Amino acid sequence: MIFLLNLLISIVCVCAFDTKLYETSQQLDAKVSLHWTIDGEMLRFGLIAETTGWVGFGIAPSRQMVDSDLIIASADGDLFDDRFAKLRELPLVDTADGGTADWTKVSLEQVGDKLHVEGTRLLSTADALDVAIGGGPIACIWAMGPVSGATPQFHSEGMGVVDVEFFPVVAESSCADAPTRLRAYALPVANVVTIATFNGNVAISASETSDASAIVTELGAFDNIKSTLDDTGTLSVEQGDAAQSTPSNRAVNSTASTSSSSSTCLAADIDVALSGSVDLRAHADVGSVFVAAGTSVASSHVSTDKGEVHAKYTLAGGIKVAIDTSAREEIEFSTRIVDNVLVVGVRNVLGRYTITHAKGKKFSTKGEVTEYSTRTEKQTGMLDFG
Repeated sequence: MIFLLNLLISIVCVCAFDTKLYETSQQLDAKVSLHWTIDGEMLRFGLIAETTGWVGFGIAPSRQMVDSDLIIASADGDLFDDRFAKLRELPLVDTADGGTADWTKVSLEQVGDKLHVEGTRLLSTADALDVAIGGGPIACIWAMGPVSGATPQFHSEGMGVVDVEFFPVVAESSCADAPTRLRAYALPVANVVTIATFNGNVAISASETSDASAIVTELGAFDNIKSTLDDTGTLSVEQGDAAQSTPSNRAVNSTASTSSSSSTCLAADIDVALSGSVDLRAHADVGSVFVAAGTSVASSHVSTDKGEVHAKYTLAGGIKVAIDTSAREEIEFSTRIVDNVLVVGVRNVLGRYTITHAKGKKFSTKGEVTEYSTRTEKQTGMLDFG
């Protein structure tokens, strides 16, 4: 009985491509499904549309047909075109409008009453007629209609706009009352992470799962607050000021989230979990910067205008760095390896630092630095520069 049931299912479900080969799927409509995988800087996707005509799919920043970057595909005539819609009419093919064909066909097949389409596209191209695919909800447009003489006709079989999150959501704000649901996404950027916040602290900790991801927690109820992690790996929080921020209860080298005295989150703290060897840039205007032990960085630049820097991390080459400053405006502390030389740059730092050398590495200070230490393999002392 089970054998007959499985045989019946295999006969009924004739598929042009295996949807299980894709990491993520989403129903755009009852008759249209999207399947995709982010492979480095490439989007691999599959569409299944209940039509014997054509299906269109693409990126629509304005949430309408105009200004959308899309494909139109049909098994009739083996049609698969990269197009850009400038008007409410059949969009021109990119190559006929000064652009390039960046949506690439992988497979195209009519299976009964369903059209199966597979293709690829770079997340970001040099074509002015292409729209970059980044983190966050992306407005995607779809449409279906009949074909006459291999020419797509009016989308009489349906159309719509749906938000698609192509990248995995690393985490989202723990504040349910935030005016905007703030999320952070794992993006395939070169390992460069830049974090900046107006008021609140920045805490960096080690992670075993993600190379360049940011976890955003309790990013507030300020007017027009905006939090972004863009395709260069930059995480930023805009708007708000110190008067609007709840005092943080974050301890040194702790990644506990802040608390609020009411149901509205007012803190602007940022937690970042990193793995691998990254170039780290972290800045807090009002709060402090914490880098937990175990975090591995290729280079670092941590700064704060009115807070403190507390950091313990391992630099490329096995060099261990620890910083513990007293409050002083415009603190900057940077470390990097240049031609086997550890370069330490500081500005307005008044506090303690410890650097343990890896063998074969030299030590150098950049700038007019007053040192209270000797240059042995272990540097322990104070820096005062500025």
